Amino acid sequence: MNAQTEVTAMIPAHSIERAVRWYEEKLGFKPVRQGEYGASYAFNGVSAFLYKSDFAGTAEHTLLSFSTPDLLREMDELRGKGIEFIDYDLPELKTKDGVADFGEVKNAWVRDSEGNILGFVQACDAAAYRLQRNTFVGLASPSAIRMPSPEGPKIGVSVSLRLPQLAAKLPSPLSASARSQERSPTS
Repeated sequence: MNAQTEVTAMIPAHSIERAVRWYEEKLGFKPVRQGEYGASYAFNGVSAFLYKSDFAGTAEHTLLSFSTPDLLREMDELRGKGIEFIDYDLPELKTKDGVADFGEVKNAWVRDSEGNILGFVQACDAAAYRLQRNTFVGLASPSAIRMPSPEGPKIGVSVSLRLPQLAAKLPSPLSASARSQERSPTS
């Protein structure tokens, strides 16, 4: 296995038919193939396979994150299609009208028809957005990462950035995470 190996994201669904309809009607994605065992998608360079699973919607992390140059416009369009955005009111993260604002990066999260968490991310700097299209810039869902603390578990966020100038502008826990991700050979 090497860096040229193709990777496929897996999207669990209780009902393949309902999920295929949701992804098409709400997000505008049609499967490139659909068969007895599921549906294959091509999301601008990322392959995904939607398959039947009794465990759909049980993961508390973001399965897919979609980049957008205008998060608020995308959110308005999606709300017009009946999508509700997740609001967080956590010590380390608060959303306002569904948006987590980290300065240069803004995030929002929804659940698909199967309960899976999907993210939408906007890098506000135009140069960062161009790089974002080739390098994932996004936050995991806030409930996905638990940071140890003497007071007990805390909810946090992580970021996978290869943009040191952008990471330096984010809140310090995110910047540290971004810098460690940047040095990681697996990122």
